[in-house]
Amino acid sequence: MIDILTNGFLSSPIATNINLNYCSHGCSYCFANINYPKRKANLTEILRLLKGIERNKGKDLVSYYLANKYPLMVSNNIDPFSKSNYSLFNQIGTFLLELGVPMFIATRGGEGWQEWSEKLPKSIWYISVPYHDDAIRQRLEPNAPSLEYRFNMVKELIKKHKIIIGINPMNENYVKDPLLIIKQYEAIGVKNFVINPIHLSPKQQTNLTETQKDVIGRDILANCKNNKFTKEYLEIFIRCYKYIKLKGLILNFNETGEANNSMDIYNECYPTRLPTHQDFFNYLAKDSTPRQVTFKEYYDFFAPKLPDIVSNTSQFIFNKANIKDKSSYIATKITNVLHYYWEVLPEPIPSYTSTLSWIKKDFGTKVDFLRDKENNKIMWYDNTKENWNDYIFK
Repeated sequence: MIDILTNGFLSSPIATNINLNYCSHGCSYCFANINYPKRKANLTEILRLLKGIERNKGKDLVSYYLANKYPLMVSNNIDPFSKSNYSLFNQIGTFLLELGVPMFIATRGGEGWQEWSEKLPKSIWYISVPYHDDAIRQRLEPNAPSLEYRFNMVKELIKKHKIIIGINPMNENYVKDPLLIIKQYEAIGVKNFVINPIHLSPKQQTNLTETQKDVIGRDILANCKNNKFTKEYLEIFIRCYKYIKLKGLILNFNETGEANNSMDIYNECYPTRLPTHQDFFNYLAKDSTPRQVTFKEYYDFFAPKLPDIVSNTSQFIFNKANIKDKSSYIATKITNVLHYYWEVLPEPIPSYTSTLSWIKKDFGTKVDFLRDKENNKIMWYDNTKENWNDYIFK
């Protein structure tokens, strides 16, 4: 099926994602295989959707995105070049090309990538390289191409396409020094990298076999349940982050609130895309004066860049399982979701950025957040010094 990219709203410029058969690469920590181990693509349903995008683009958001040439991720759930999916992707991908739908390719390599590198216009290819030792790769990704294969694949792809190397999942037990990976790919011209920890919820872990738990690592799975970064992970991440900044490379999807050029490759490959928080941070940095930032400014930045179409808003709520008030999960304009991302989500912008904080004030009878006339919290923006606290007194 083709659907909205889950949890991608305001973090990814990619609008939609395709999900096909169970992925035969067999990566032990693959959330899609763990969640739906027997899934099978419905080719008839996918082709029916694609044939009707022009007819349905005014009432169906997926059709709207595809008809208006927003990029499609292939895929966050499967590898299009795995043995279990290549034949199917070849059929669907050919139709997508005829429709002019741009694609973002996420792969470890496999069957037919050379052919698709030639067919596609300049696109972003996200290549997962979570290890430096192929013996560890063999244990965790038994049917996926080797690390040497992926490196040689990137050497060919980079001649035409833009590359992001994903050290994802990054775990200190899987790769002691990710800088070895970064430097290896930097040497052949790669500039964009992603570093993310392993994510497997307690519910997902119940679907794992005892063998899978042993392969992934029971201590690693226990830490996933805590949903906290380990000291070792943070130390490695900071070391990589400093190197990437020093060398003028780019760490994608690392929303610190600072301006960066991580969206440049998306602008180069996809003329139409979704706006992101990184775009907002870049906009704020154009005026480096420390100042208040209101919800109105946030809304006015994003609203013109979002589709003017009514949809089921629950598709766009990140981590919605942790939100108690679900009364606004109705068919409404996407712009109405923006307030969730401003202050309703469990981790709003000030919780993970160094440039934006809620403003707190002593009102005489109480200390509380500063709010606008519509009772929205107000942020303080300052990119001249780091402040990782959620709030600041003004």
